[in-house]
Amino acid sequence: MSELIERVAKVMAAVAIVENTGSDFDDALLNIGDYDIAPFRPAARAAIEAMRELPEEPGPRYSAGEYSRRNHAAMIDDALRS
Repeated sequence: MSELIERVAKVMAAVAIVENTGSDFDDALLNIGDYDIAPFRPAARAAIEAMRELPEEPGPRYSAGEYSRRNHAAMIDDALRS
């Protein structure tokens, strides 16, 4: 599993802990080590895949040629690589 998927899954799990226990988000994230994040991996992958779709007006950096859709897609593919 890619590092980015793991990081996103940990954040999602921390949010769930906060919602279920009312604990502090930062504390939940710091103590996530023993928590089972496996159920959050599919949602984390879906969240990253959703970043493929750029807004209709992607912004000045795309317009100025600093980024390309091909590079953007490649970054998403790399993040999802297992």
